Amino acid sequence: MITLVASIGVLGGCSNAVTGSPRENAADVKAVQAEAADKAATAVCDAVTTGHAGISAALDRKAPSPELADAIQNASDSVKKALTPKVPDDLRPVMEQYVTAAADMARAFRTFEEGGDKIIDKYFDTLKDAEDACAERE
Repeated sequence: MITLVASIGVLGGCSNAVTGSPRENAADVKAVQAEAADKAATAVCDAVTTGHAGISAALDRKAPSPELADAIQNASDSVKKALTPKVPDDLRPVMEQYVTAAADMARAFRTFEEGGDKIIDKYFDTLKDAEDACAERE
């Protein structure tokens, strides 16, 4: 019985109660948001680089059009997947244009549609814009 009373006394004396009200630290919130944006920007830039490397590899081995179209679509899909809400606003439109241009080029390689040269030029223009936007962030 004495042990029980002593234990209760010790437990009662070791309270973790904190008085006051919680506040968020604005500086900490901004730092966490900036870190998340940097990670998201890195991920989307890495997706562009990796995707284009896959396209280049398919071109180097003279892959047939369907395989090349798959490589191009994979590049588009991986960048689209990396476009999370945390990607900074200055990078988002450039990456969205890249995703669209790559998907259009993949479709052009599958269907052999007219105007393919313009579609390919558009892809390379948006690739350059995406690479430049990523380089500016470094």
